[in-house]
Amino acid sequence: MARERQSLRKGWQLAIVIGLMIAVTGNAVWRLIFSALGQPLSGTAGILVIVLHVVLMGTGLTALGRRRSPRLAYGLGASLSAAVIGFCYGGSWFNETLLPAVIGAVLLAIVGDFLSWYGREGLMAIAILTAIVTVSSAAVFLLGTTAIAGVATQHWLGVIFCGLTGFYLWLTWCWSEELGLQIHRFCRNRDVFSP
Repeated sequence: MARERQSLRKGWQLAIVIGLMIAVTGNAVWRLIFSALGQPLSGTAGILVIVLHVVLMGTGLTALGRRRSPRLAYGLGASLSAAVIGFCYGGSWFNETLLPAVIGAVLLAIVGDFLSWYGREGLMAIAILTAIVTVSSAAVFLLGTTAIAGVATQHWLGVIFCGLTGFYLWLTWCWSEELGLQIHRFCRNRDVFSP
């Protein structure tokens, strides 16, 4: 009975960590994406839109280094994901001001890197990977909307963005596999959901 209770408690911890990270990271990326849509690519707003694209796409690209240099890929993915969160909430907590948003992005990127060094297993790794998958998924969404717009207007860039969308879908799948492995290890090591 005590083992079942402990297993159930660990299962709830897992669900809460994943749900919380999806909510926090998802809210941040969607707010940034929808504020960027339709912005002109000139001035400060244009620079921010380009930086948003680079950070979202960079997070997905870190999946390419998972096999050769997993610690570097994991650290970069954690830092970029945390930077997105810091930028969104740093700016929104201070009336959409740019400087606090940038400071929030830098500070959380440092925290993300620090946590990636000490959170390679367990709930911390699951939290970090959930954030990475969420940010990489946002890159798929952003590229996909651009692809749809290009194809709808019969512009040749639509085809390129369709290819990029497929590529980033694969990269997100790679990070999702890593997340699945961490969840499996966590559940196996703690007899979560086992009869």
